[in-house]
Amino acid sequence: EKWLGPGGLIPRGEYVRLIEQALVGLGYPDVAAKLEERSGTAHQASEVSLFRDAVLHGHWRDAIAILTSLPMRSDCRPLDNRMDVDHSLVSSHQLSTTRPISDGDGVVESDAQASVGKKRAIEATFLILEQHYLELLEKG
Repeated sequence: EKWLGPGGLIPRGEYVRLIEQALVGLGYPDVAAKLEERSGTAHQASEVSLFRDAVLHGHWRDAIAILTSLPMRSDCRPLDNRMDVDHSLVSSHQLSTTRPISDGDGVVESDAQASVGKKRAIEATFLILEQHYLELLEKG
């Protein structure tokens, strides 16, 4: 893969993906789609698109099932600063199947890093279930 920047620090694909995501966020999905087509770099992995669609359409079980198949990064910020979650609330979901991330050289995260990734999956599951609950309350 080609690297960009003065020191060659930015992978080209990641840079293009960031631009595509920014264009979609700014309300130019047609321009992002054209960039995706021309560059050959998808702005979202297919699993991420499926997850996003499931959440946006209220398909909660599908969203949680897809979430458990996504790799979880251990180096991201907490999903929600009010996340003081009782992890037993979401333990019935199969979060142990969450795949750890490879660093690109085939090196998999340590158990401690994987544990942080699993915590992120639990937090995300909690937020999905919370949204589902709030929608059910709204329906009456």
